Amino acid sequence: MLTHPRWMLACVLLGLGAALALLTGCPGTRSGAQGPSTQSQGVRVAAMAPGVAAILRDLGLGDRIVARHGYDPFTDASVPVAGEQERIDYEVLLRTRPTHVILQWGERPLPTRLVDLSLEHRFTLISLPMLTLEDIRAAIVRLGTDLIPPDAVPGFEKNGLDRLLPKWDRAMAHRAGAEPGRIGRVLLLYGASPPAALGPGSYHAQILERLGATPAVAQGAPFMPMDAEDVLRLAPDAIVVIQPREPHMPPFPTPLDASTLAPILGTLARLDIPAVRRGRVALIDDPMALIPGSNLIEFADRLGEVLMHWHSGSPR
Repeated sequence: MLTHPRWMLACVLLGLGAALALLTGCPGTRSGAQGPSTQSQGVRVAAMAPGVAAILRDLGLGDRIVARHGYDPFTDASVPVAGEQERIDYEVLLRTRPTHVILQWGERPLPTRLVDLSLEHRFTLISLPMLTLEDIRAAIVRLGTDLIPPDAVPGFEKNGLDRLLPKWDRAMAHRAGAEPGRIGRVLLLYGASPPAALGPGSYHAQILERLGATPAVAQGAPFMPMDAEDVLRLAPDAIVVIQPREPHMPPFPTPLDASTLAPILGTLARLDIPAVRRGRVALIDDPMALIPGSNLIEFADRLGEVLMHWHSGSPR
């Protein structure tokens, strides 16, 4: 069986924690910035979420990241780790002298100590919700607008936002031919042993719908543990397993065949369901596939390729 790497599970748990924080409706600081702007003094960003770092890199601001999240294996390894969102290493954070500390914090109140330090050391706090595609696009716009000066400044890619937004909008657009009449209902799993579905409200399900396909799970939560009986009852016409590989590992061989299906699906490979009978099971193992950020452009493109192959009758 393929196993989930520790950092991948951590990213899933980060998303679950943010979702729970939002659903609880806890009173707190409105998502946004706190503290004085220091843009004119040069931008130094503590990116305290892997998705934030991905957006910064795609905006051309990767070299402005001076501190990273503990589960961010994608940013340059020489950048210091300033802990995790729930366990910030304030000593490391302050040593990096950030002008901006950016978190994916949801609607919870920001940590009191962090707020106090932002006032004392004059750095800007930005809390970005990134639970939906609308949230993520807004985060791209926010970071591109706040961190890229309107006038040309040496070291900045002035048109980073102008370049990235069209790529995002294109990736999230309808794919002609991905309609359910040829594909049927698609089950998105972020694990198969045991199965766990990405349901309504998850940005993965939103991408599937925007591309023109129909999710197999019509009701429920963004993250839904299941068992084999649940999948049997759903009887999906197609299954996409989203199981990121370790960053240093090569991609899993695709398309899947009889010899590679069982390691991906586990016991689900033996179910008498349309997806298995028709060979419409695909794996997306991009290391960043579960992280909310501009990296979802690549995920959407890969999912679109899978849907189009199924539409043409080719198993993937």
